[in-house]
Amino acid sequence: MDEMDKLLKDAFSGMDDSSVPFGFAEKIGKKIDAAAVKKADREELARNIMLAILFALLFMTALFFLNKYFFGIDSVRISGIISEMPDFGGKMKTLFGSGDSVLWIVIGMNVALLLLAERILARKLSAREKERSDI
Repeated sequence: MDEMDKLLKDAFSGMDDSSVPFGFAEKIGKKIDAAAVKKADREELARNIMLAILFALLFMTALFFLNKYFFGIDSVRISGIISEMPDFGGKMKTLFGSGDSVLWIVIGMNVALLLLAERILARKLSAREKERSDI
């Protein structure tokens, strides 16, 4: 090596290597895929919330028509509700104190617990699947 080669070597060794690190494109691709999955999850959650609101409105409408046409109960008056507030607790006690009401409450609680358990298991299974696919 002559003097010129040493000078060139020193000049190039002092330069900053700003090339893309190994695996950079793969890491960015994974981040983009993760962002797409998060966006899809948010969209699914929004759809589920909208469906729940729609079903709740349909259910309330069905109950309203049942009360009006089958049971013959007129629409609720605000002043009537306010004047009956002191007796509201007694009415609720009689309503939920019957055996049939308790049965339906228990059935509703069981359905809610089953839905919660299903959601938790689905998340765990999807996480396990994701771990297997990453390996």
